[in-house]
Amino acid sequence: MNNYNKLLLSLGSNRSPELNIASACSRLEALFPDIFFSEAVYTSPVDCPCTEPFLNCLACATTVCTLEEVYAMLKDLEEEAGRTPEGKHQGIVPLDIDVLQWNEQILKPADMKRDYVREALRSLLPET
Repeated sequence: MNNYNKLLLSLGSNRSPELNIASACSRLEALFPDIFFSEAVYTSPVDCPCTEPFLNCLACATTVCTLEEVYAMLKDLEEEAGRTPEGKHQGIVPLDIDVLQWNEQILKPADMKRDYVREALRSLLPET
């Protein structure tokens, strides 16, 4: 198992959120068979020019892929859900998937401090 990379993902949506998060979870299960998810919760937008709440959850998985390969897969999922650069600037986010942590490296330190992330981490990884 030493050749596996551990990843922590954050998923969010403010457009058809239940549908888009459920669809993303299904697609991620196909890409990462050992993935598991936190409970999804609604949060207020952060750094977004919109007022609609976001549905968010976290996911933990392992992969033999490189970080660059994971980024490419996640970008494809976002685009399939209807994510566009124009929509992002308007605060329209059908699906956003971020890699918060890769193995022991925190890639999004500010996100890791958000209340919903810390709460979801406690439910996913009780020892944290």
